[in-house]
Amino acid sequence: MTLAFIPLLLTMQTPLTFGEALRLPPAEAGERALSGLRHGPIVHVQRPQDLMGPPGFVRLILREQPARIPEGCIRHWWSVQFNHDPATPVEQARLVESSRGIEVALAIEQSCPETGYTGFAGSLDAATTLSALRKLEQVILGATNPPIVCRNSTPSYLCEDRQTTLRELGTLRPSFVMIDQRGRLEFWFGAQGQAQTTAIFDSDEDSTLLVSRSAPLPF
Repeated sequence: MTLAFIPLLLTMQTPLTFGEALRLPPAEAGERALSGLRHGPIVHVQRPQDLMGPPGFVRLILREQPARIPEGCIRHWWSVQFNHDPATPVEQARLVESSRGIEVALAIEQSCPETGYTGFAGSLDAATTLSALRKLEQVILGATNPPIVCRNSTPSYLCEDRQTTLRELGTLRPSFVMIDQRGRLEFWFGAQGQAQTTAIFDSDEDSTLLVSRSAPLPF
């Protein structure tokens, strides 16, 4: 009896490069970058403005399709890091690692928005963060009327009067929500390199909303 040996051809996929990740459709870039990791469909790829990144390292943010939950909307995102010799083009940077985060947003007419999501940390989870966002929204819309203490070290008119403060907050998206060292609910607005605005509920009750704005750090 003659045995026929059929060679098994293995296709070794080369590591994803930074340039490829930017050129590929988001779903395909996600499949390549997150191979072997459990993830949902990637619908958006973004290069963040990393002002303090180490030489030779660049990263992309990959965002999954948001999902509806009882309290609002939840979306997973991935920070995907690439490394290259600073003497070579950044497009040749190779994938080195990925990490996952979660962000949430209030639903709009029972649907999940494409943008306007908020991160959270510490003792907060998705449900409590959405509850916090709804609490702030009620103040901005005038449904609740806690006293407001406002401080502003920029040329803007944030603290001109109550209506202006609420109107300004209404134009911003909280980028991050946390519980500060005193146990207070704190919202951060603004991206890296922009003026930083914060809003803090002084207690669990609708007592006082502390609003402040400062100039961005020079680095």
